[in-house]
Amino acid sequence: MFLGQVTQTVGNRKEFEIDYTRDVGDFLEHGEHITSAVCTVDSGTATVDSVTISHSETRVSFILDGGIFRDQFNVIVEVDTNFGQRRY
Repeated sequence: MFLGQVTQTVGNRKEFEIDYTRDVGDFLEHGEHITSAVCTVDSGTATVDSVTISHSETRVSFILDGGIFRDQFNVIVEVDTNFGQRRY
């Protein structure tokens, strides 16, 4: 699922957040919460770190760092839930 597009300025280090109750529609069922999250960059020199799950266990945040001029890449976020669902 494509959630958006951002222009990352070379040298920036910025935090992003995905709310799985708002940004991803009805992915989480009543009583369901995120149990793990992994973020990866599919190409280029940008990196992702500091992946965290919110206290409510419904949001994931990460820090995107680096990249070079005209670099194009995707940040792929994989989450698993206590109901056994997985979403990319």
